[in-house]
Amino acid sequence: MSVYGTAHKLARAIKESEEYQSFQEARKKIKEDSTRIELLQDFQQQIIKVRRREMRGEEVSEEEKQRLNELQNLVDMNQPVKKFLQAQSRFSTMINDIEEILFGDLELRLLDEEKKEADSGRPEADGPAGDDFKGDKAESS
Repeated sequence: MSVYGTAHKLARAIKESEEYQSFQEARKKIKEDSTRIELLQDFQQQIIKVRRREMRGEEVSEEEKQRLNELQNLVDMNQPVKKFLQAQSRFSTMINDIEEILFGDLELRLLDEEKKEADSGRPEADGPAGDDFKGDKAESS
């Protein structure tokens, strides 16, 4: 079987998985009600806003923290939105696990390993060699 055929077979297996089925079912329920969509979007946008601030080392205001807590409480009370987020998390975990299996077995991090070996024998101040390429995989959505 070709690599492409195997990839299509994997896609079919993913579509048949409990994680994917639960995600699609929960997604369908969210789409049925515009208030659910709005709540989900507001919650996700607030999370992104707070995390970006934290990653930049900026202080998150009490107002932003309070808004996130309020949205979290609304999500907790809205079962379809809560179930969607849980299903999305389980599906995302499965996809990340598959990605780890594929890329781990392919040993694509060779350059990263060589850089670590080289760095272990020299001081950090030796220069930026290898800093442009980290060998990290792209973020999944």
